Amino acid sequence: MALRPFFQSQSLINASKSFRANQDGGLTYFSLVIFFVTILMAGMAVDFMHLETQRYKIQSVADAAALAAADVQNEQGPNEVITAYFEAAGIEHIDRQVRITQTDSLREVRVLTEIETPTFFMSLGQKPITKLESPVVAAAMEYTGNVEISLVVDVSASMTTRKMRALRRASSEFVDIVLDGNSDDSKTTLNFVAYNRTVVAGDKLLSRLNANGSQVWPGLDSRTSFLPGAKRSYSTEQNDATCIRWYDQDMTTTTLTPSQPLERVAHFGWRPSGNLPPIPERRWCIFDRNEIQLMQTDAGSLKRYINDESAFNATGGTAIDVGVKWGASLLDPSFRPVVTNMIATGDLSADATSRPAPFKADQPQGEETVKALVLMTDGQNNRGRDLKDQYKRGLSNIWYSHRAGGTSGAARNASGYYVFLPHHGGRPWYRPASGSYHTFEELPGYVAPPPPPVPDADGNMPPPLPPHNPWYHVDVAQMDWQEVWRYWTTIDAARFFYQGSSPSEYQQMRDAWYFPEDNIKQDIRTRMICDAAKAKDIVIFTVAFEAPENGERLMRYCATSSSHYFEASGEGLEDVFARIAAYTRVLRLTL
Repeated sequence: MALRPFFQSQSLINASKSFRANQDGGLTYFSLVIFFVTILMAGMAVDFMHLETQRYKIQSVADAAALAAADVQNEQGPNEVITAYFEAAGIEHIDRQVRITQTDSLREVRVLTEIETPTFFMSLGQKPITKLESPVVAAAMEYTGNVEISLVVDVSASMTTRKMRALRRASSEFVDIVLDGNSDDSKTTLNFVAYNRTVVAGDKLLSRLNANGSQVWPGLDSRTSFLPGAKRSYSTEQNDATCIRWYDQDMTTTTLTPSQPLERVAHFGWRPSGNLPPIPERRWCIFDRNEIQLMQTDAGSLKRYINDESAFNATGGTAIDVGVKWGASLLDPSFRPVVTNMIATGDLSADATSRPAPFKADQPQGEETVKALVLMTDGQNNRGRDLKDQYKRGLSNIWYSHRAGGTSGAARNASGYYVFLPHHGGRPWYRPASGSYHTFEELPGYVAPPPPPVPDADGNMPPPLPPHNPWYHVDVAQMDWQEVWRYWTTIDAARFFYQGSSPSEYQQMRDAWYFPEDNIKQDIRTRMICDAAKAKDIVIFTVAFEAPENGERLMRYCATSSSHYFEASGEGLEDVFARIAAYTRVLRLTL
């Protein structure tokens, strides 16, 4: 019997079919592939992290070295200073180039080097990468020409008496240093911006901006226009306080022009105040203190303001974004028409002429002006407040009678108030002081029409009486919402006017205010305006003064470089401010 070749045997054929159909262990192969790919990606990340760690270290040293080398008062030459910094950091072996440019008005120092790190994981492939490289460039200059500075300081409630004492000393020394030696050839102007939950612009400044709103005439279609004492118009903006409500789009630019429409923050209080007008500290915009000091060149007058505890003190929450917005916008050349107008009317010194100067990109050669913003906080952003639109402006359904209530200083007597509630039928005038409802004829000052004339004994009719106007003597006057908040907090008004008369309006007024931004959104807005300022070559120094971690993190982000960020505690704030004041003429360039 002839034997078939082995490869034609039935057993081999069956074994082949079985092997082909068997999928046991297939997932194992796939898992191994995924495992090795994951290891490779993680290894690449480790290699890049190692590079970035080394790059950040060398960049920080190069920044600090360039700043120090640009100081013309340094007894050592620029090359010696840079060598000393690299040796102190233990990286003197790294090759570097130093380029120095010096004129009568500035010294510019550039440090160029390259970081090279060996790889571990990326060297294991078929086409190994054995090293990673990254350039490091730092540049600084000392400028002895014109300088514009905005000093933006935190005066929120967390700035205790001890901290405010340190801030006053530090700010006074800062003022002395930066304003010392002003001349026609070398001039420094200083904007002093104090922020808490808002920034008080002041009437003189804000009257030059487009923040006064407009008059609205509701017309006869108003639900109250037919009533005695009804207001015929109202303003869209209150004029009791000068805080601006900045929106998200405002944080993308430093521009601030006189024609730009601005909206004011409502002048209101929300905490109970015993049915009395809220004290300034309890209003969201504190109108009587911490006003912006614009384009100052006189150290003496600015220090008097800083050390006046009635004008410059701490209270309220923290809105770093609002502080930076004002500080940066006061350095923007679009703001110059405001400064020019204030000089013309005697509200600003002529020393501020032609300020703010153009930004660096638009400055003529030989007329350079350096712009710097110094930002200090001891805290972190927290939520802002404002009134909802329906309570921020417009006509209320609240009336006041001076005949019934009189006037006592800033307060008004509770017995003079009436609320018009049309749903209450024939007695729509609610008087909260007594909890009673009244008809029109029962309002203060109402005079009933005279009886119809009757003939005398001879049958003669008396002369006709002048037409009777039942409204003429009624002494009630409608209040707009801005007037209501001048005398009431939102919670007091809700309880007094509506708790006993209109449950729905009571609940609505309890919720009259809202949080436009939470602290997370405010952090984002702060980063936005810091980015906008740095894009315009505004150099930003930041100081975290005993601040929490989140505040420190935000200050690091806003600083022009790591060398422009400082931490301070206790009496150390004075030293930090003095160092920054000296550095305002040693400023890092935009590379």
